[in-house]
Amino acid sequence: MKRILGFILIMFVAGIFLVPNLPAEMTTNQFMPEKTWPSWMYSYDWNKMVEIAKKEGNLHIIGFGSPDEKAFYLKLAKMFTKKYGIKTTYDHAGWFTAVQTVKDEKDRKVAKGKYDLLFLWGKPFWDLYTYGGVWDAPIVEMVPNARKIPIYPPGIKYYHDMYPTYGTFITPWPWIDVFLFNKKKWKREQLPDTLEGLLDWAKKHPGQAAYCDPQKGGSGHTYMLGVLFALTGGYDKYAYKDFDKYKTELTANWNVLWNWLNKLEPYLYKNNPYPAGNAATIKLFEANEVSLIPMWTTYIRQHIRSGELDPDTVGVYIPKPTIPVPFDGYCVAFNAANKAAALVYLNFVLSEEIQRMVPDAIGTLPVDLNAWYKEAKANPKVTVDAPWFPLKSDWDYRTWIDKGPFWTRHAGVMFEMMKRWEDEVARK
Repeated sequence: MKRILGFILIMFVAGIFLVPNLPAEMTTNQFMPEKTWPSWMYSYDWNKMVEIAKKEGNLHIIGFGSPDEKAFYLKLAKMFTKKYGIKTTYDHAGWFTAVQTVKDEKDRKVAKGKYDLLFLWGKPFWDLYTYGGVWDAPIVEMVPNARKIPIYPPGIKYYHDMYPTYGTFITPWPWIDVFLFNKKKWKREQLPDTLEGLLDWAKKHPGQAAYCDPQKGGSGHTYMLGVLFALTGGYDKYAYKDFDKYKTELTANWNVLWNWLNKLEPYLYKNNPYPAGNAATIKLFEANEVSLIPMWTTYIRQHIRSGELDPDTVGVYIPKPTIPVPFDGYCVAFNAANKAAALVYLNFVLSEEIQRMVPDAIGTLPVDLNAWYKEAKANPKVTVDAPWFPLKSDWDYRTWIDKGPFWTRHAGVMFEMMKRWEDEVARK
């Protein structure tokens, strides 16, 4: 027995030195050797895919976002063109234009569409998918670097704002909504610790808080969705539920939210409690009109870099339990003329090189956690020590993902909430 154990130990130690180093960027064949799969089951080769993409020679992308996000996407298009020789165009025309264009082409039976890759948030994605406008192929399993996307929580890789994607969607990075406060005016311990704690805080400090009109800015409706979860039954009540099927049940006690929001309104910024969009809300903060707002980290970074926002005033934290996270991203149009090029581009944006650019380029987190920690070690000033991210002493990316609480958005719930807010709060 001792001889057997000794032999196993020797082989284990030897194995440590014999295991080859894995390449930084995996290919499909390296993950799934062809000899282990019947050709009829798994026939494509990633290197062949790249060859086909180069023969296609073109790629057309449509998206949306802030001015700095637009600049970043244009830069990525140029980088991709240079790397692969595939002429890539980016149109910052918005998700509505993307959906309507593809729907119109579907109706007219257009074989080769205007756009190949569509950047969408949850509700438009689901609307287009159920219309038959999304290429119904499991691209998240076809793109090698998509293996870097966390499989837990499931809302990141296989759902989009809690709509099932069936593998047809890939997210390159999340968007983080936080509480932005003026740290020259407040200490962290003086601020509300929870989402719903804003009401009591605002009563003590009237006029100092605002949230953007949820119809006109994501920082407002994403925060409000978190309050809805917290006040009306908890995240698990809504998580991955079919909203259309259970709508009556899920919305039965939403009067709790409307009552809370209406109680809050008199204590918000007097001149305009619901600024018209993310930019309008952060400008109030910059003008020292308010000192506590929900805001995207992307906008905080953008306004610091533009000189509009004094970084010495910027304090950032995520109230408990947490604020829901959107994972907007890409799907391929059903009639994309350049499907192979679209897949190669998705692999490109998920590469370590691009993922490590994200925190500094647009002020959000890469979906590849390893890329975050590598960049944090190399450039802490634009990652863990950047003023647009929560303090590293209070927050850690991997812990947030692995241990939570980590909430993703539910687009069906959120869309209904936004519509009802008009009558239940704004017009009252």
